Amino acid sequence: MNREMIFLITLLFSLMVGCKESKSYKNHTFRTDPMSSTSAEARVPSGLWDILEGLYTPLQAFGNAAVNEKREKLKSRVDIPMKFMPFKVYLVEKTRGVLGGEHHELVFGDGGGTLDFRDFLTEKEGNLIFGVELNGEILKNQAPHVYFLSNAKRRKIDGTTFGGGCETYMEITEYFSNVMKHDGIAITTLDSRHVLLLAGTFFFGAYVDDKLLLAQLTVKDSRYKSYHCRGV
Repeated sequence: MNREMIFLITLLFSLMVGCKESKSYKNHTFRTDPMSSTSAEARVPSGLWDILEGLYTPLQAFGNAAVNEKREKLKSRVDIPMKFMPFKVYLVEKTRGVLGGEHHELVFGDGGGTLDFRDFLTEKEGNLIFGVELNGEILKNQAPHVYFLSNAKRRKIDGTTFGGGCETYMEITEYFSNVMKHDGIAITTLDSRHVLLLAGTFFFGAYVDDKLLLAQLTVKDSRYKSYHCRGV
């Protein structure tokens, strides 16, 4: 079984934790934390960037070969108008004390930014919920395409391999959309499994009003540098 499949199975196990109605992770009193945001382009493998640019529907007029060309060639043929999206991240404490007794609503401006769990988790091990909500008004209620680029090294815990591996990326649109409509992603800090599951960058893209809408969320825990593939 290859590393992509191992990671997907691990991710799906977490994503399919609950199937309740509505965004239950939002039914709490939150501390609102404004987060540093950036519209700067995150580090993206060329193949993934080609996929994101390919979401711009007018490119389809050039055929598949054109969509798969390098970014520089695409830009010479089509000037892709881009707009960066804001979003919110929700951290919900399930084990008392794991988030210091608070639930957090993290507000990211246009383009997104970085969530460092070091800033929110305590030393107490336990469970929490991770939720992401993009701006439905900007998206015109379209579900964005979602891709995940792992930055977690593979690691065995009790004989099971966790972590997506370095430079592994995949589309998780359907699963991400479903879980964020319901309970969010249930994660645990036991054995630092939250790092192995979420360390990396989520990329969001959609074609709306003749623009390519983009956002990215990089997740890390800088307390565990050796668990990450690249520097944190």
